[in-house]
Amino acid sequence: MLSPATKFAPKSAEPFQQAYDAGFRSAEFWLDGALIENWQSIAAVAGEFPMRYALHFPNRGEFDQQALQNVVSLYQALECSALVIHQPMFNLYGQQLFEIDANLRLGIENH
Repeated sequence: MLSPATKFAPKSAEPFQQAYDAGFRSAEFWLDGALIENWQSIAAVAGEFPMRYALHFPNRGEFDQQALQNVVSLYQALECSALVIHQPMFNLYGQQLFEIDANLRLGIENH
């Protein structure tokens, strides 16, 4: 089922509340290294809002095994519908992500 979604960096409860108040019930999170480190806080805040979530893997940066585990942990905690990842990052990290969770639903973007 299609649902209009918004996209934001989940840095605080404010963007969640704004999205919810605007009528969105689906959101895609833009992530970076600092947000990935704080995945548990993001999951806790997200759990306060009855929404469906997808994650957008960072387009830049180098990520170690712990960071990749954190992305997958957030994905699992929120029962995300997808992990959007651009082709260059998929080439670098796709295999490792699938080794952590073989059931990830990836949306690969070629731009």
